[in-house]
Amino acid sequence: MLEWGDIPTWVASIGTVVAVSLALYQARGARREAAEAHRLGLAAWELSREESHRRRQERADYAARQARQIVSYVTNGSPTGVVHVTNTSDEPVGALVVEAAYLDNVFAPANWTYALGPGASVNILNARQAFRVPVEFRDGQGELLPLEQTRGATVDISFVDSRGIRWRRWALVQPRHASNAAVHREPAFEPRRHNFGSAKDD
Repeated sequence: MLEWGDIPTWVASIGTVVAVSLALYQARGARREAAEAHRLGLAAWELSREESHRRRQERADYAARQARQIVSYVTNGSPTGVVHVTNTSDEPVGALVVEAAYLDNVFAPANWTYALGPGASVNILNARQAFRVPVEFRDGQGELLPLEQTRGATVDISFVDSRGIRWRRWALVQPRHASNAAVHREPAFEPRRHNFGSAKDD
């Protein structure tokens, strides 16, 4: 005949097994809940980060709305080209300066220099108005570059918008606050200048 032992002992043992099983089940459930909460938390954080970035971008775009309407380009000529700066916005800008000229031309010599003629800055550029300034490019020997080597010229300008914010803009890239221009402006180098009408460097 089998010995079943003390009934209270069996009952206690069964209770212990049930309790342990229940504890393990609850622990697994808690881990699943924690993992799900972590996943949801990461998703919420990512959405919040994307939303913050979108709002910052919207604010930056809004702040630069007038600055984007100050456009510049260079028309080629012989012996000099012409820089054109136009305020296409509905409000004036001030303290506008043509800061530098650049060549993005594979035929241009590596040691080219540039010079801007008189009138490279204006105190006020009213809405829908433009101004022009001559520009020339020379090689390392001081000779004016031929027309085919000056195509693709661009300029870097700075100005103060109607709200008093100073901007810097190269070609048609997104304008930058002037304090950040040195970091973000392209190209990164600063070209050499010479005196307009002569080969002597400044």
